[in-house]
Amino acid sequence: MRLFRVDRERHARPVWSVPPPKAGLLPIRIALDAASAPELCVVWGTLDSNGEYAGAAVRCYRYGSATGVALPVTGTPSDVALSADGSAVLWQATSGAFNSAKYIDAIYTAHLDHGHAVGVRRFVVSHGDPEELSTWGCRTWVVSALWVDDAHLLLECTGANDEPGGLAVENLLPGKGSSTRPGRRLSDWSLEAPGAIAGGRVATLERTDCPSDGVQLCPDVAVTVPVGGGPTRSLATASSGRTVTSVSGGNDALLYVTDAFKGANDRTQREYLKYPADASGAPVTGLPAGIRLIVLQP
Repeated sequence: MRLFRVDRERHARPVWSVPPPKAGLLPIRIALDAASAPELCVVWGTLDSNGEYAGAAVRCYRYGSATGVALPVTGTPSDVALSADGSAVLWQATSGAFNSAKYIDAIYTAHLDHGHAVGVRRFVVSHGDPEELSTWGCRTWVVSALWVDDAHLLLECTGANDEPGGLAVENLLPGKGSSTRPGRRLSDWSLEAPGAIAGGRVATLERTDCPSDGVQLCPDVAVTVPVGGGPTRSLATASSGRTVTSVSGGNDALLYVTDAFKGANDRTQREYLKYPADASGAPVTGLPAGIRLIVLQP
């Protein structure tokens, strides 16, 4: 895994390389803070013959480090996120055999002190056999999470039949019932894969409408929506035959990625960087071909 620094002309230059902690592991999720020498946290895992990822470990790295520190993850991790100032970390993991009484799917939060997780809290998403959903968060399964601030998370909720499930803001303030407190849903249920929070707005993807006789995937566009709820604002739309696959970044800039949609012939992934004053993004140069996972720090 390599980290690049992007200049104002949108040219990327490599500055740091992080090897996997064990041969055969791949980065599944990547999180950075907003510092000039950023902290990095990675979910490392494997890819099976069916194209399914399975998390194996979460490690956090001081800038320039090649070894990092393992977080106290129990079970199989699927997500990690850092607060913009690097003071807090979260991860999501499942433990216990699925369809057993000991099964737990939960999000864990902690303060981050030189790569070490301190004061870990657990918020259960679902548990048991038959699987029972918690009232905390989405009131359904959670796909991913981002820090809004030190007291709130933004949750990506699951939908039915591969449809988006929308977003929810969860209050983490301690107190009676904090572990079962439901989140506040944002009104648009077509939102998915949030990747950044900048200027009080969430940069996320939105599933577009398309005619269908049944379940059918539709291309995504990138939009922003207020953290407090409200109408979306267009961020980026891919050209015909393409879809926006991810968005990331923060107040200084946003990165969005496009790729071929369904049977389109052009299979080239494209990365665009958008500064706040730009009407639209422009291509990033200097990146290697064949990138599987890319994020921009906040």
